[in-house]
Parts: sequence; C-alpha cells; structure tokens
Amino acid sequence: MSISLFFILLLCATQVITTIIYVAYYRNWVTKMNGMLISMSLGMSAGILMGTILGVIYHGDLFKSTIYAILIGLVVGFLAGLPIGLPAVIDGILSGLMGGMMGAMLGDMVAMTRPNAIINIIAWIPAYS
Repeated sequence: MSISLFFILLLCATQVITTIIYVAYYRNWVTKMNGMLISMSLGMSAGILMGTILGVIYHGDLFKSTIYAILIGLVVGFLAGLPIGLPAVIDGILSGLMGGMMGAMLGDMVAMTRPNAIINIIAWIPAYS
C-alpha cells in the first residue's frame, strides 16, 4: 500500500468517525430526515471509496472485493444511522451495500488504465458531501 493511499484512507476514516461522533452528540438537534441523509451519504461514500480501492487491489477477484466493500459500507451506514433511529439505519445499510457494489465494479473495470486517478477522484466525494 502506497503512502498516498494510506493517507487517503486515514483522512476519510477520520472524517467518517468525526461525523458519526458529531451526529451522536447532537442527535437531539438533528432532524430525522437530515439523519437519514447523513447515514445514506456516509454509507454510500465509504462503500464507493473502499470498493474502488479494493477493486484495484484485488483486480480480477470481483467477488472478494465486492464482499469486503459491501461489509465496510454496511457497517459505516449502520453506525451512522444508529444515533438517529431505525429508518436512518435501514437507509444507511442499503446505501452502503449499493455503494460497495458500485465501487468494486468501478475499481475492477478501471484498475489497469489509471488506478491512481480514479482513487483520487473518488476520494474527493466524501470530502465535499
């Protein structure tokens, strides 16, 4: 794993954890709809990013990269929706699952052409969502 990839993973993990802690701390002031939006965006962003990275790493083994990416997106979506309630948990889980599948397919398809470029582009999505 290169240093830039490690830095991207560390930065995105820090951002996701900080957002989950912030939502858990201020859950009384976050509306249900905004909580659902936060859990969906975190689950989807983490699933797409990790799916793309794992698709590049496990090029040719789409099953393994898809399963790992789905599990990561599912866990992030679940944890993000937990302080808000059941609808946010369900939305987070389903969007994390979908993001993991899409990211793994994307990473496997573009792995040989320009893997660093696509990982850098996908890493910008959680930073601005």
